[in-house]
Amino acid sequence: MRRAAVLFTAALASCAGSGRGATSTVLTDEIFEDLPAPATAVFEPAGSFSFQGTAYRCGRFFYSFNGSVEECAQFYRGTMTQPPYSWTLTEETSPGPDTLHMVFAKGEDRCTLDLDRLPTTVRIIARVNYVR
Repeated sequence: MRRAAVLFTAALASCAGSGRGATSTVLTDEIFEDLPAPATAVFEPAGSFSFQGTAYRCGRFFYSFNGSVEECAQFYRGTMTQPPYSWTLTEETSPGPDTLHMVFAKGEDRCTLDLDRLPTTVRIIARVNYVR
């Protein structure tokens, strides 16, 4: 139980705006409905988490994707910005070869996606209102 409390405290500390009028918070690994992933991406629950209060939400989700970084980026460019997701792409940078950083916004929420080519797969890290 103590380990769970420590993990919860660390996760909460990484979430932007986590003090905004929240009355309850439940830590889970439930993926937000407005955060899509490519159909062939595999969710990795280890290290993934989410929680929602009455006035905020926060999460970090890991996936592996068998394809290229560009194929994965095309999915997010085309899907995240359309209903029912309706995010706005605000930033896209490539900090190195075979890696891409994308930032989306919707209302007060901010979603960052890091797409990194590993030897056998693309690693997707999706963060919503998460401060590193």
